[in-house]
Amino acid sequence: MRVDGVAQATLGDLVVYENTHSEIPGTGHVMFVYSDLLVTGEPFNDSVGITVFDSAVKPHGDRQDVAQILGKHKIRDSRSNTPGQNQGVGVGRMWFGNNNDYYCWSSPFGRRHHQKIIVARPLFTQQPESCCS
Repeated sequence: MRVDGVAQATLGDLVVYENTHSEIPGTGHVMFVYSDLLVTGEPFNDSVGITVFDSAVKPHGDRQDVAQILGKHKIRDSRSNTPGQNQGVGVGRMWFGNNNDYYCWSSPFGRRHHQKIIVARPLFTQQPESCCS
């Protein structure tokens, strides 16, 4: 089921965008929303910070400018900051425009990559069978 926008995203939702910029390698990005904690409001203006679970070439952790503002709510990406060891599956925070029109990799004050952002919620038509009973 499609969700109206990133501000309505909740745990388990999918966030997807297609890469239409030739200077950025890859076809796009698919993430799961990892936490219900969304960061919004001043001083982030029209940006929404979402903690995501994904596989990426670079970490998403809050940059220093954001970490100082968020204080105890800041997060570090679970991937290492060591070059060559910071790729793969992990948890970090990405920033999105309220109108689903851009993303920022790790800071709402960073470069805005203008892409159409889609948020979807998985629907279950039947209860999954228990695997372990």
